[in-house]
Amino acid sequence: MKKVAAFFDIDGTIYREGLITEVFKKMVTHEIVSGSRWTDEVKPAYMAWDRRMGDYDNYLQKMVEIFKETTKGISAVHIEHIAQKVIEQKGERVYQFTRKEIERHRKQGHLLIAISGSPEPLVKEMAEKYKFDDFRGTQYL
Repeated sequence: MKKVAAFFDIDGTIYREGLITEVFKKMVTHEIVSGSRWTDEVKPAYMAWDRRMGDYDNYLQKMVEIFKETTKGISAVHIEHIAQKVIEQKGERVYQFTRKEIERHRKQGHLLIAISGSPEPLVKEMAEKYKFDDFRGTQYL
């Protein structure tokens, strides 16, 4: 017997933004990432994208580079704690249509799989919140 699976991308499909954006903001707020990194490196790329003069990928790449650099010396437990806080505070910020589709697939007995380019601890928290059967996120080594 074949099993049906429904795959949902978190960033922009379930969640109304990118989860990496939320974790980056939290890292700046708690001074894990210095405010000057936001002001000098990320904000110019964000402003260019926001004005439709720059590319979203440039903005995203700046955040990812700083995230990877910053988290190299941080324990996995600390990163998981940040992920939990982000999902606790922002996890309801999802599209209604997608929320209904998740529930529809669940009622039909389909496997629910969450995927994302966001860091795996964030994807894990979001997948658990919405009771997905499995998930895959980016692992930064």
